[in-house]
Amino acid sequence: VCREKVCTEWVDLVHNEIPTAFWKNLDEKECKLKDEQRWRSVREFADNCVKRKAFEDSYRKQHGLGTGVPVDVPKGGVPVDILQRTLVKK
Repeated sequence: VCREKVCTEWVDLVHNEIPTAFWKNLDEKECKLKDEQRWRSVREFADNCVKRKAFEDSYRKQHGLGTGVPVDVPKGGVPVDILQRTLVKK
C-alpha cells in the first residue's frame, strides 16, 4: 500500500524532476552538498521503490496474477539482484 501511494511520485521526483547533475554531486569524493546522508537516503528510497516494483511485476508475471493483485515481499526482503534478474528475462 505504501509503494502504491508514495513510490510512484517519489521515483518521479528523484529520477525525473531533480536534475541528474545534482545526484552526480553525491558520487564525488568531495561532496559539497549540505546534508549529504539525507540526500543519499532520498535516492536510496527511490531506488528501493524501483526494485520493489520490479519484484512485484516479475512475481505477478511468473504466477499469472493480474496487475492489481497485491504481492508480499518475501522474508529477507526484495532480492538485491532483482533488477539484473528482470533485465535478463526481458
